[in-house]
Amino acid sequence: MSLAYSLIGGYRLNMVSIIIPVYNVEKYLNRCLDSVVGQTYKDMQIILIDDGSTDNSGVICDDYAKTDDRIIVIHTENRGVSSARNEGLRIATGEYISFIDSDDWVSEDFISTLINLILTTQSDMAGCSMEYCSNNEFRTKAVCNQDFIEYNRKDAYYQILNSTKIAGFLSNKIFKKNLITQYLDITIHMSEDFLFCAEYLRNVSKFAFIDCGLYYYFQRHQSDKQYLLQFDEKIFSLLIAKEKMIQIYILEAPECISKLCERYLMDALNIKGRYIYGKVQNEEQLVKIDSIIKEYYPIVIRDKQVRLFTKFNLFLTKRFPVQMLKIKANILKKGN
Repeated sequence: MSLAYSLIGGYRLNMVSIIIPVYNVEKYLNRCLDSVVGQTYKDMQIILIDDGSTDNSGVICDDYAKTDDRIIVIHTENRGVSSARNEGLRIATGEYISFIDSDDWVSEDFISTLINLILTTQSDMAGCSMEYCSNNEFRTKAVCNQDFIEYNRKDAYYQILNSTKIAGFLSNKIFKKNLITQYLDITIHMSEDFLFCAEYLRNVSKFAFIDCGLYYYFQRHQSDKQYLLQFDEKIFSLLIAKEKMIQIYILEAPECISKLCERYLMDALNIKGRYIYGKVQNEEQLVKIDSIIKEYYPIVIRDKQVRLFTKFNLFLTKRFPVQMLKIKANILKKGN
């Protein structure tokens, strides 16, 4: 496709601003940045937000900026990935926005494929499937299907919730900057991607997807059994994110509420298991978790759309939260 470039209101049409938060990833950063600067699509602004790195990540960013004038480096205090992405959004000048994580990498035609998909289908968002990797080994081997699928807004809400290929990730999608009306919520540290996508879809008429694994997602923690068992104070924000998503889905895709409530309840049960296992004494959060379980458990158990196996899983997790958490951790370990 021949792409024409023009300026409207200070923005260059078809230019993509790629936002990459960077924090202590010196081991992986070159791989990521090489894949980005080597894109076949050249009209890019590459924004590197060094989020207070204490290793050589910031130096690596500066070195790349010296050799490529498309690269902008911002050094900040450590405020988290959402704050870093928001900082990138504030200075982005492209018509389109791409978010790439600094320990991941992308196919050389990642940007060109998604931009062409948006322009061909006149969509407001485009996405591709992912390849999952750990310890430099591919965990999936996707077959690239050159046919694309177009979804309306309601179907897109269903897909980001239910499709493992599409999901609610930011990094396997491209967004229109003028349709981003809300930045990422910096108080939410888990499922912040999903919440951003759900907010963004409110302004979308069409979403186009191609089942090609053009984004390589590197899983650093999934091989560690303790990752599921250990307590992280940020995990409680997962429940806040899901609560906000339920409010969005009630208005935009009410037919998906059953599945979302099921996941909300399971998250609350799993988090309670972590709190008990870790002997966490946060009374306010424990009260909130128990209130979610009390309200949603009977709703989900009585829901005819929820599978019997899922109900049994919920029952066991509610009855034996720590034991079920350990079982799930062991299953996760064996899967890796």
